[in-house]
Amino acid sequence: MKKVSYGIVWGCVVLLICMAYYGSYEMGQKREREHTTDERIQEQTQEVNSDGKYKYVLKEEDGEVQVYESDGKTLYESTGISVSTLPSEMQEEITDGKTVSDSSSLYSFLENYSS
Repeated sequence: MKKVSYGIVWGCVVLLICMAYYGSYEMGQKREREHTTDERIQEQTQEVNSDGKYKYVLKEEDGEVQVYESDGKTLYESTGISVSTLPSEMQEEITDGKTVSDSSSLYSFLENYSS
């Protein structure tokens, strides 16, 4: 009878070790999948200017700042930011067509000047 109970205890210990190993393996696989997905999303959203110039142009239209793509004709976003609320130097840059190199610079500008 003693041998049977020791056998059951050892069987349970081995089973618990196997379950712990399998759980840690699955957690590692999940992290790897999340990491791969994050990299893929980052690659998709990374912007590369093939000509090495700017990506966006900020212009004044009807008293508001409008964001155009690098061609200066395709509207990217209407900001709702009134040009008159900007500092005078920024107003001049917007009137002349302020160029922005990437999305992070664009959204930094929008955060700084939106109300």
